[in-house]
Amino acid sequence: MDCYTLPMLSRYRRAVPNAMTIAGLLLGMRAITDAFQGQIVPSAYMIGFAGIIDALDGAAARLLNAQSPFGKYLDTLSDAVTVGVAPGVLLYAVYFRSWGEGGVLLSSGWAVAVLSRLAYFQATEETHPLYFTGLPSPLASNILSGFVLFSAHVWRRYPYPWLVVALMVIFAFLMLSKLRIEKGAFFTPDRLVRSWQGRAALAGVVLAAVYPWACQIVAFSTVVALALGREALGRARRLGGALPTVRFGQVEGIQTHD
Repeated sequence: MDCYTLPMLSRYRRAVPNAMTIAGLLLGMRAITDAFQGQIVPSAYMIGFAGIIDALDGAAARLLNAQSPFGKYLDTLSDAVTVGVAPGVLLYAVYFRSWGEGGVLLSSGWAVAVLSRLAYFQATEETHPLYFTGLPSPLASNILSGFVLFSAHVWRRYPYPWLVVALMVIFAFLMLSKLRIEKGAFFTPDRLVRSWQGRAALAGVVLAAVYPWACQIVAFSTVVALALGREALGRARRLGGALPTVRFGQVEGIQTHD
């Protein structure tokens, strides 16, 4: 290859993950327009597809060695739409349209929570190379949009708006918490089988083939539930290790003898 071909190939290599990110952004915009037009189920699916592309564009950048500051910021700005604004508009159209200004505030609050999470991630990701600190916003948004799909196919309607509000509040807290979730479990073949995140991803693939409407809520809820369970177990172990061990025969500093 001549000296002109290599730089051209490098530019094309970098363009691949960026094009995927833009495709995810367009899906997020389509989700917004579908929600405005009352196409609830297609809107929820668009958010799910955008989440898949959001995961794959980062994997493509690492695989092609095409990571760049431009791609990093483009991905964050795309997430602001696909993970923050689009789910907020969908939830407003489904649950909060009749709530007046309160519904607008709730839906806008979700976008604000996601933007805060994205800013927090940008500020802290370099200090945690192995873990996400806080619940990743795509996981939370896919659970919410997955609940919309689940409701449409199971109940044929959209009940439990207060449950959705509770989930939004809990996820907003977890996104800015110290909860740790491992990075990269989905794309390493060995960890795909051995890690609980990878197994949840495999379960999601199976569900997508059999029950596509259940994929989002089941797979991503499993990841979050297992992360919370591991965090609770770790805290319980640390608390148990910090407590003094009381031996038989010792009560309030007095030792008895046979």
